[in-house]
Amino acid sequence: MNPPYDAITIAKYLIKKAKEDKVKDLTNLKLQKILYYAQGWYLANNNKKLFSDQICAWKLGPVVRSVYDLFSNNGNRPIDMNVNANDVSELDQNTKKFLDTLWKVYKNMNGAELVTYTHQEKPWKEAWSKRNDKDYEDDVISADSIKEYFESKLKNG
Repeated sequence: MNPPYDAITIAKYLIKKAKEDKVKDLTNLKLQKILYYAQGWYLANNNKKLFSDQICAWKLGPVVRSVYDLFSNNGNRPIDMNVNANDVSELDQNTKKFLDTLWKVYKNMNGAELVTYTHQEKPWKEAWSKRNDKDYEDDVISADSIKEYFESKLKNG
């Protein structure tokens, strides 16, 4: 199978990588930001989505609601889920290589750092600034906005 996948499959692969690398601080917050970066870099490099789920602008940055809901009981504790090879078997090798590379870049950053970075970036800032109801947290960050931002980062280094 080829992208786009569902975000939960991508999240499970990242959780598997965290276990393999003994990264103990993969919280829902950190996972959400890495999913945003995965989608952004994938869009910029491949001109298509990595996962089909929408990304929303929440107070603490970009969030994929389906993944957030799955791990919301964790609160701010690290995600402790056992992921086996079957859970991520639908991912093709190129996607796994892409995620492995992405993981190396972001695995040592904590959730607070990633929130700070995403709050400085145009896709989240624009979606957040257009909110009408300050308590409503499902304002979508458009895939076009994400793609445009990450393409500009690729061009400008």
